[in-house]
Amino acid sequence: MSIIITYTGEIQKFKDAVSLANKIVVDVAFYDIIVSRQTPFDESVPSDISPIVIAELFGSIDLDLTLKEYKRPQTVGGAFDPDYPTTLWGNVNALHRSSCNLASMLVHECVHALSYHSKEYNFSHDSQEPKYNQQTAPYWIGNKVRDHYCNNGVIEIAVEEPLIIETNVPIDSIVDVG
Repeated sequence: MSIIITYTGEIQKFKDAVSLANKIVVDVAFYDIIVSRQTPFDESVPSDISPIVIAELFGSIDLDLTLKEYKRPQTVGGAFDPDYPTTLWGNVNALHRSSCNLASMLVHECVHALSYHSKEYNFSHDSQEPKYNQQTAPYWIGNKVRDHYCNNGVIEIAVEEPLIIETNVPIDSIVDVG
């Protein structure tokens, strides 16, 4: 069981990012990253949910997600919107980023999707600026994934700043409505 992302669009960077994100969420090192955290994530409910529980949820869920395109400012990477519970959104204006950086953004969104579909727990974050959410599960896990897979020699790229992630998708920003 696992989370699987599909993408039927034509943008190669999104295809590559989806392929890498799908490999990451089943990689043993990914689970090791999550359980390496010694304290609960900020804004989690219950507040004492262990990172081990979140890793176990990743390993036990069977969730198919679809990546769709939308347009936002280029500093925004993507979104998970509860109004579209099986959809991850990728910003077509963020394609100047590496596929690996986009994959870490998709993992961030997978954490939101997992939280949404795990009715017993909530380990997402509010809509504050990213600097206030760095110790929440989506940001912390996404950042650690980026550091491990993209910036630690696993994939050779220049160090990139994290993308801003959104928690809602304005209807007029949707490109791919299929």
